[in-house]
Amino acid sequence: MELPEELMEVLVQDDFAFQIFDALNDGRKRGYIYYIRQGKSIETRIKRSFEIAEKIKQRNNKL
Repeated sequence: MELPEELMEVLVQDDFAFQIFDALNDGRKRGYIYYIRQGKSIETRIKRSFEIAEKIKQRNNKL
């Protein structure tokens, strides 16, 4: 599963988010990747990548 460039850049800069994303099941990863790729502009894809990184970190803290 190839990550969008925008998401990869966010995850490279945030090791904690990368570890959490890497531990997700394939279906969840596909859903996030699909959501990012649906953005038409690069700004939207970057914004969504940051949103996902924050979302998965917040979910992890609640567990």
